[in-house]
Amino acid sequence: MLFANVILTFWSQRRFEGRPDGFYIGLYVMFTCLFIVFTSWQFCTIVFICNNASKNLNIKALKRIMHAPMSFFDTTPAGRVLNRFTKDTDSLDNEIAEQVRVFIFGAANMIGVFILCIIYLPYFAIFVPFILGFTACCFAYYQASGVETKRIEGIQRSLVSKPRIQG
Repeated sequence: MLFANVILTFWSQRRFEGRPDGFYIGLYVMFTCLFIVFTSWQFCTIVFICNNASKNLNIKALKRIMHAPMSFFDTTPAGRVLNRFTKDTDSLDNEIAEQVRVFIFGAANMIGVFILCIIYLPYFAIFVPFILGFTACCFAYYQASGVETKRIEGIQRSLVSKPRIQG
């Protein structure tokens, strides 16, 4: 929708001399239709990839559980195994798909803003590699922080779910 808003600005300023209103309406409709098509394609692609990943994860996990030695089932409660299956499925179905959608939307928006900045200010293209490098450094830092947070969360959860010995 970023470029559709720019077309509205061009239309209100009559940026292209001698063009009728139908020209601006056509550009606006074209960018709006492209937005709808690409958003639908993004949704369908994410759903397809996440469904395949979830199916493959569950099949592989089930095969490993079925081929586990009997001592594994003697020492591991069935609830813990079931909890692991449901947690992984929930992560794939809800969390990862949403994170991918937000990432793609943000990246596409950033690319669109870069394109608009370069169109209006051609010298801005000089700074784009530096901005992308800084962004990559921020992503790396926060990804490491996120992994550490997940590790601490897992430790805390395992302490809470440990069975209590009562005497």
